[in-house]
Amino acid sequence: MYCDSNGIGEDGAEAIAECMEMMDSLKKICFENNNIKDRGVIALARALEENDTLLSLYLENNNITSIGAKEIG
Repeated sequence: MYCDSNGIGEDGAEAIAECMEMMDSLKKICFENNNIKDRGVIALARALEENDTLLSLYLENNNITSIGAKEIG
């Protein structure tokens, strides 16, 4: 799923995270350049705990601090 440069932001990342555990065929998500911050990346990290099919998550060029990076790492 490619969602680069779509202005997803925090709310969008949280909404997608809610759906991720039901996406059992999803292998890759690209969220580059979407103004996602720590709150959004933390929601994604929690969703990854329930989704065991996702292999790649690209988050380059967002506004993630060391707090969010620690959660997703």
